[in-house]
Amino acid sequence: MDAIVQLIRNGLCCIKDLNLFNDTILYDSSRVNLPSPLHETTPLEVLIGITQFYAFASLSLSGFQLLTRSFAKWTTLSRINTVATTMEPKLGTSRNGRKAASICRAHIGQAARTARHDGIQGLCVLGIGLSFFWLCANSFHVTSAGWIGGLPGLIHALTVAESGLFVLLYYMMRGAVAKWGKSLRLIRLGGIMEGCAGRWSVVDGLEVDEEVYDCVLSVDGWKPFWMAPGVVSLSDDDVTARLAKEMEAVALRLDEAKAAARTAADKMAQQGQQLWKEGWLEYVYFLLNFVAFYGYMLCVLVYYFDNDDEAPNYVYYSKFGMRNLDADWRGNFTGDFMWTLEPIIIIASPIWIKGRNQQQNEDKTTKKD
Repeated sequence: MDAIVQLIRNGLCCIKDLNLFNDTILYDSSRVNLPSPLHETTPLEVLIGITQFYAFASLSLSGFQLLTRSFAKWTTLSRINTVATTMEPKLGTSRNGRKAASICRAHIGQAARTARHDGIQGLCVLGIGLSFFWLCANSFHVTSAGWIGGLPGLIHALTVAESGLFVLLYYMMRGAVAKWGKSLRLIRLGGIMEGCAGRWSVVDGLEVDEEVYDCVLSVDGWKPFWMAPGVVSLSDDDVTARLAKEMEAVALRLDEAKAAARTAADKMAQQGQQLWKEGWLEYVYFLLNFVAFYGYMLCVLVYYFDNDDEAPNYVYYSKFGMRNLDADWRGNFTGDFMWTLEPIIIIASPIWIKGRNQQQNEDKTTKKD
C-alpha cells in the first residue's frame, strides 16, 4: 500500500513539475473553493496533499514503532548476551558444548547489533514522516501564508528529512553489501557441501563454526527463542533456562551437520542466488534514493545561498553551474522522478525475481534430462 501511494504521490508531483494537463480542471483553483489565503490551492495540489498526509501518518507511525520496539529488543538481547557469557563455563569442556555456546553468542550479538541499527533507522523514518506534515501544508499553501513557520519552517522540515535520508542511504548500501557477502558464502559452502558429499575430512580447514551452522543447518530457518516477539518480557531465570535448552539443541545438531551437508547444498545455492538478486535490488534503491537526496538537497542549498553571485565556489559546483532558479526546479523534479521510479521497482521486483527463479529451475531440469 505504501509503495502504491508513493507512486501516486510522486507521479502527481512530476505532473505538477512539468505542468502537464494544464488546460484541465487539475489546475482550476475555483473547483476547490478554499478560504483565503488558501484559495489558490488547485485540485492537483489537493490530491498531492492527501497523499503527503498519508505519508506523514504512515511513516511517523512506522518509524515510532520501529524505534521503540528495536530499543526494547536491543536492551533485551544485550541482557541475554550477558547471561550467555556467564553460562559458557557451565557447558563443560566438550567440543560441541564450546561450539554451541560460541554459535549462540555470535547469533545473539548479531541480533543485538541489528536491533540497534533498526532503532536508528526508525528514528530517521520518524523524522522523514514528520517532515511530510510541512510538505502537506505547503501543498495547501499554508506555508506561503506564513503559518506553522512559513517558508523557513518548510526548509527546516526538508533539512530534517534530508538528514534522515542521508543516514538511511548508509544502511541501504550496508544492506546490499551484507546480502552480497552472505550470498557468496552460501554459494561457496554449497559447492563445498556438494563436492565433499558429507565427508568433511577431505576439505582442509572446514569446521562447523557459526557461519557453517547458520548456512547448513539453518538454511530452512533457524529460529532461536531470542528472536521471538515475546522475548522482551522474559525474566533472567527464564532466559537462563531457555538458553541452556537452546545450546543443548545446537550441540546435538552439530553432529547432524555432516549428514545434512549434501541435502542442504541445493538449498544453499538457491538461497545464495536469491540473496544476490536482493543485494542488487538494495543497490538500485540506494542509487535512486541517493539521486533523490542530492536533488532535494539542492532545494535546501539554494534557500541558504539565495544570491548566485555571492555563493561560495563549492555551492556553485554543487549546483553544476546552474543558477538558483534552475537548480531548485531541476533538483526538485529529479527527486520526485526518482521517488516515482522506486515504487515501480518495488512493485515489479517480486515478479521479476520469481520469473528468474522459475527460469533457473527449468534450466537445471533441462540439464539433468
